[in-house]
Amino acid sequence: MIVLHLPPRPVQATAADAKKDDEPVFATINGEPAASTIYCPEPMTVSLHLADADLKDYTVYLDGVKQDALDIPITPEHQTITIVMRHQSGVVTTQEIRIQSISLGEPDIDIPEYVFDRPVTLKWRKLPELTPQVQVDQTTLKDAAGVYSYQPDKTGTYTVHVSYPQAPYLKSSSYTFHYTNQLPSVSLQASALASNQDVTVHCTSDAPWIKTSYLEVDGQHQPWTSELVLKAADGEDHTYHVRAVVTDVFDHTAAQDIDVQIRRIPPHLSILFNGDMMPSDMTFTEVRSLQFQTTEPVQLEGSLNGMPVSILDLTQQLQQMDPGDILQVRCTVQDRFGNINTSVYTWIKASLLPTPDESLLRRKEKKPVTKKVQTKTKITGDAVQIRTWTLDDQNHLHVRQEIHQPQKKSQIIFMVPKHLHKGSKIRIVWLDPDGKTPRFFAINHKKIKTKWKTDRIGNRYYEFKLKKKTVVKLQTEDQTVRRVFRIEKMAGRPKWQEIIQLVLKALHA
Repeated sequence: MIVLHLPPRPVQATAADAKKDDEPVFATINGEPAASTIYCPEPMTVSLHLADADLKDYTVYLDGVKQDALDIPITPEHQTITIVMRHQSGVVTTQEIRIQSISLGEPDIDIPEYVFDRPVTLKWRKLPELTPQVQVDQTTLKDAAGVYSYQPDKTGTYTVHVSYPQAPYLKSSSYTFHYTNQLPSVSLQASALASNQDVTVHCTSDAPWIKTSYLEVDGQHQPWTSELVLKAADGEDHTYHVRAVVTDVFDHTAAQDIDVQIRRIPPHLSILFNGDMMPSDMTFTEVRSLQFQTTEPVQLEGSLNGMPVSILDLTQQLQQMDPGDILQVRCTVQDRFGNINTSVYTWIKASLLPTPDESLLRRKEKKPVTKKVQTKTKITGDAVQIRTWTLDDQNHLHVRQEIHQPQKKSQIIFMVPKHLHKGSKIRIVWLDPDGKTPRFFAINHKKIKTKWKTDRIGNRYYEFKLKKKTVVKLQTEDQTVRRVFRIEKMAGRPKWQEIIQLVLKALHA
């Protein structure tokens, strides 16, 4: 719609050829000022408004045809709007507004919907009468022979506006495109790459416009998720291969791979003692070799005769034991996955065994050959050590050693100082696989109800101080133990009566 004003003093137009102050007619289109020439690319309506106080009457003509209203429809085929004005003074004036038909056409725009790291360009046919103004957001582009180019500087959505400052009432054109120079990226961050627990993999991607994204776990496609939980069952050792793939709208692809191993198998631990596999407990007389069978560092905690002991070198600790000593060692290994294996071994130091007369095994003339000799020796407790000497056909001597120890449900160890005196501390160590306490426990015929304590390696114990002759009685399901402790007298210590007599003799001398 074009509005034509005829005020006493018309408003100045912004176009280069807008009306001068002395022109009685002023035109606007859609609120925008129009000059004396109206460019008409399509049908439109011109509305005239006359506001001159000296005006008596007027007549409006469109191409010589009188118009009955101030709203005048025009088309590109029309040429002139004529306004005849008669004033109170009798003066008659005439003003013409020229109508020029134009064809704006369509621009040649090289702007796809998504643009990656390149300038955008468009070509616009420059009309002889009008020069288009091309803007990207708030930036006005320069005209280079009808070609306009723009290089965005950051990722975002941009809008191209094409307008005509000489005819602001003409319809403008707008085009939108999305720009980035950023390649897609993807990241996989696992809570652990080696573990014995469930592992969470955090999946992130960075791309302005993603077309596809997915995960692969051991070659199997999975929908994209920000958190992927990997699991493994007890007794399993499984390595997951995880791959993340992201493709943007420009068909750029980013991918990352990681391997996550979940192992829920305790590490192996055993001991070769004197060349043989070490059982959970054994009696020995000598230490020839000791070797841990494991690939992990071994942590040692031990007790010697029920008292905690620091073990830096297990072989040396065994070599320093006296006959009858009992060393219990808790061995712990932990692998890089966090799996733990703990084994408890017990060594009992026995006395040296007698060696049989090897002459019994040697061939003598006119006498049968003895090819096997066996000895049995009772060692600590009820354990029996059996050694068998045999002679093979090549006259080579071989020795085989076995330990036979009856299985008991419980074991009682008294840890007693070498010399007993008043205040000596005695510890009773109670070893029971079921974790039970003795059925009956009394000191000097007085039943003890105090709870047993537990040492660092899990053995229960009870301590008391010697005050006089002490009788300890313990009764278990399979045995009864009675021990008597007395305060020792110092060797060579005279009686008090003898000391008094010696003092008196010295005084009378």
